[in-house]
Amino acid sequence: MKKDTNGDVPHGFKRPTSSGQNQQVADWTSCNARLLQDVVANASVKGGAVRFGYTRDGGAYSIGVYLRDGYFTDYIRPSEDIDIYLQTLAESFNDWVPDENEPPAPAKNKK
Repeated sequence: MKKDTNGDVPHGFKRPTSSGQNQQVADWTSCNARLLQDVVANASVKGGAVRFGYTRDGGAYSIGVYLRDGYFTDYIRPSEDIDIYLQTLAESFNDWVPDENEPPAPAKNKK
């Protein structure tokens, strides 16, 4: 899996921004749980995965998106609307089409 080193995200993934100036702290418990569920479900259906965390200093949300053809990490400030970001990310998985040159994800062996 290749790392996205230039900050670009795969075609179809959108990153909304907010000009809001509120002084919130990044806190996953403050976001809409249904949106988190939608992101995880939509990523899984497409063969991807999502990582949720914080930056090292705890000052922003950190979201890693792993796809068959690479991955990227987004950092969302607490002043941005995390629910709008999650909604947009969940919808982006619906629009994402894997690179046709990329082999399909391997099947898992059942024991």
